[in-house]
Amino acid sequence: AAGCLSPEMCFRAVEASVYLPFEEGIRKEKELFLTLFTSSQAKALQYAFFAQRISEKWMLPNGAYWKTANPQPIRKAAVIGLGTMGQGIVVSLVKAKIPVVALEKDKKHLEIAKKAIKASLERNALRMQQKGKTLDIHKSKLLHFTLDFGALKDVDLVIEAVFEDMVLKKEIFCKLSEVCKPETVLGTNTSCLDIDEIASITNRPQQVIGTHFFSPAHVMKLI
Repeated sequence: AAGCLSPEMCFRAVEASVYLPFEEGIRKEKELFLTLFTSSQAKALQYAFFAQRISEKWMLPNGAYWKTANPQPIRKAAVIGLGTMGQGIVVSLVKAKIPVVALEKDKKHLEIAKKAIKASLERNALRMQQKGKTLDIHKSKLLHFTLDFGALKDVDLVIEAVFEDMVLKKEIFCKLSEVCKPETVLGTNTSCLDIDEIASITNRPQQVIGTHFFSPAHVMKLI
C-alpha cells in the first residue's frame, strides 16, 4: 500500500545482507526492525488486529452476548441508492453470495449504476479466478435491479445509501415500514445524521441500525 513503511524496510534489510559484512548486516536489520516496531503504523496495525478480535466477543447492556446469541440469517438483502457507496455495497453483498435487490430513483441512474456494478463484478471475478476462487456473477437470482420499492417485500436486510438528507431518508424509511416484513433489519449508511430520528418515522425503531461502510465499500473491511 502507498506510504507503507514495511516493504521498504524489508528491501533495505535484504540490501544490507548483500552489501555489508555479516555483523553490520545484522545490526542494520535490528535497527530497521526497531524503527518499524516503534512506528505509528505498527501501533495502528496492532490496534486494528486486537480491535477486530475484541469486536467478535461483544456484550450488550441487556445481557445478550456473543456466545448465546442466535444471529438472524440474511438470505436476501437490498441496497437503496446506487451512487459510488451504494455500488460498492452491492458488490460486497454479491461477493458474499447474498442475493441483492438494487434500487434507484429513476431509470437513468439505475442504468448508470448497473453498468458500473457489472463492470466491478467482472473485475472482481477475474481477480478471484486468478486466486483459484469463483464468483458466478451471471446467476440471475444473485442481483436484481429495480425502481420499485415493492421488490423489497421479502428481504431480510435493507441498507440505505442515499445522500445525506434527513427529509429524503425519512421518506425512504417510511416506505420501508410499509413494504418490508416486520423482522427486516433497516440499515442506514449515514455518517452524520441522527439514526434515532430516522428510526422514529418507522413502525419498528428497534430494527433500525447504522451500517456505515468505508469507501470503497467492496475493498475496505471496516464497517
